[in-house]
Amino acid sequence: MMAKPTRAIFIHGNRGANADSGCFPYIAACLQRYGIEILRPNLPDSVRGRMKYWMPFIESLKPDRETLLIGHSSGTSAALRYAENNEVFGSILISTQVNDCGFELERRTGFYDDPFNWKEIKSNQQWILQIHAKDDPYISVEDTLTVHENLVSSLILTEGYGHFTQFDCDKDSIPGFEELLSKKM
Repeated sequence: MMAKPTRAIFIHGNRGANADSGCFPYIAACLQRYGIEILRPNLPDSVRGRMKYWMPFIESLKPDRETLLIGHSSGTSAALRYAENNEVFGSILISTQVNDCGFELERRTGFYDDPFNWKEIKSNQQWILQIHAKDDPYISVEDTLTVHENLVSSLILTEGYGHFTQFDCDKDSIPGFEELLSKKM
């Protein structure tokens, strides 16, 4: 694998989220400082976020060993599913979601029908960085810690950012992110 990624693909969550949601613009700006090409597409089926539509779309973008996947919420589920069977440079997972969180809409996405293959996800990338807010109203800290333990990821736990959406993330930075990113690059 290469020493540095050359591009990043952003994968937003469902419920009508888009490529400009939450902290994506901030993270994109940070990555651009390293000369990384940014792809921030709006995924199809953005309200329901079904796997049968998202995975072929992500595959059409051709993520490879030089690509970072940046996912938010259910977009992290798509990034993890992609990394189960494909090599990528690494992942940045914001509000990592690995179950339906008790929501019927999430249950119907297809992302949570089978257990995640943590061993393959971990072995198919050089590094994984998770960002989670302790005050996230949807995804528990316990779920995030489970992912962290299974993937041996770097983890930034913060507070005051909720679910990192435009509604609860009006800040223009994430404490510790730029420092940790510089160590990865």
